[in-house]
Amino acid sequence: MLVQDDKTPSILRAALVGGLGFLSYHNTHLTISMAKADGFFGNEMQVLDEDNVDPLGSVKIKKEK
Repeated sequence: MLVQDDKTPSILRAALVGGLGFLSYHNTHLTISMAKADGFFGNEMQVLDEDNVDPLGSVKIKKEK
């Protein structure tokens, strides 16, 4: 249908195909990343506690003694 539609501008057609291609790639990448984090593909399961998940570092407030 994408090839047969003559009324659709080429730029719009290219943008739609590019967007769908990007979403497919991104979804596959995230699925593989989560599978690796869960221990599939022979990788060790990652520890996902609050100190390792937060990109800004530990959220715990350290008490000074």
